Amino acid sequence: MKILSVSIVIVLVVIGIGYLTLKSTTNVFSSDLTTIDDQRSLSSKGIEKINVSTSSSDITIFEGAGDQIRIELSGELSHPKQVGELYVETRGDQLLIEFPKRDFKPSFSFGSVQNRTKLNVLVPEKTYETLTAHSSSGDINVSQLNLNNLDVSSSSGDQFIKDMELTGTATFHSSSGRIQTHTVSAEQLTVKTSSGDIENKKVSAERSESNSSSGDVEWLDHEPDTSITVRTSSGDTDISLLDDPLSTEVSFSSSSGEASISQEAFTYEEISDHRVKGSVGDGEAHIDVTSSSGDFNLR
Repeated sequence: MKILSVSIVIVLVVIGIGYLTLKSTTNVFSSDLTTIDDQRSLSSKGIEKINVSTSSSDITIFEGAGDQIRIELSGELSHPKQVGELYVETRGDQLLIEFPKRDFKPSFSFGSVQNRTKLNVLVPEKTYETLTAHSSSGDINVSQLNLNNLDVSSSSGDQFIKDMELTGTATFHSSSGRIQTHTVSAEQLTVKTSSGDIENKKVSAERSESNSSSGDVEWLDHEPDTSITVRTSSGDTDISLLDDPLSTEVSFSSSSGEASISQEAFTYEEISDHRVKGSVGDGEAHIDVTSSSGDFNLR
């Protein structure tokens, strides 16, 4: 009987400890969300380069009225101290906007941080030398800006670039996010993903390049007689031209992918399921597509 009583006490103690542990863990991992509303403004005078970076917040950069650069961070956060604060600093002609600051080191904490914030940057109308935007998992939207150069990168977030006029280069890179560009003009445009799809529509560039491991690649309503280079492993490539080309060379090479070309202007030196080489006019522009197993469609 004594042994039974001791056993019951032990069981009750174990149950009590388990309950307290579960309650404590629940309190740690479930936390209320804190509303974030941080707005800054500064003069755009002398600013030629803008660098924006976040860890997981969405980024939107577009043209705003007035002569002030406006920065708006809004949304909800759990464990704000584990995320850090909005950092804004000017260094000569460069504006740095970071959330959190790149060298921020959070203290140890149980539970995951919920980040439902977005960072909006409104810049006055003028031509900037360079805009650089980076986010690890947040989406990035850039539109209606006049720039010389644009560099956008993300790990898993999507990118959407629209209504941009650049005199220099535009570079977009994402590991697994989707990249979309619409009505973008530049001297050179480069788009790279590992597994995300690429969609470019109404892009005008002297030289365009896209690389994808497993994602599909689209160049839609593309300016004719401008060069496009595409490299994929297993993704398909679809290119449509706004008008018939007058001076373009086309080539396609694949191990198992097939080509379908509905443009009738080309004269072919070689044409088969896995290899195509043809040209129209002097062949000054080049459409060059290489894929391991992806198909190629030109129309």
